[in-house]
Amino acid sequence: MNRFILILSSMLLLFSLTACQGQQQAGDTSPENTPQETPALAVSEVLPPAAFWEKYEQTADAQLIDVRTPEEIAEGKVTGASMIDYRAADFQAQIEKLDKEKAVFLYCRSGGRSGQAAAQMERLGFKHVVDMKGGMIAWTEAGMPVEK
Repeated sequence: MNRFILILSSMLLLFSLTACQGQQQAGDTSPENTPQETPALAVSEVLPPAAFWEKYEQTADAQLIDVRTPEEIAEGKVTGASMIDYRAADFQAQIEKLDKEKAVFLYCRSGGRSGQAAAQMERLGFKHVVDMKGGMIAWTEAGMPVEK
């Protein structure tokens, strides 16, 4: 019984030390992690197709980006969308050409790539990123128009 209590106590101590260590790393205030050095994160949203389109139409100077491959886009896209292929080697260079101050509306096939692209854009300092929930699959299922 004493052996069990000793092992359990050791495990709890190890767990608490590990948890505290993670908190210290997250709150690191070293010069390279000071708030002044960290760019403000984007205000991100994930909206279903109809709400995504409504917000896009109401947002002045919005940038509408399809992050699918050229082959996927050939099957149809949202009217007015520009293509920046998430899988392309120059994806980051292409998104860095966008205006970080203007809202960016992203979509892909099902929401995975556009979600990853939105996270990357946040790290790069984009101010407002909107991701379409469910991508083109949800768009077409909702009966929204497709441009070919």
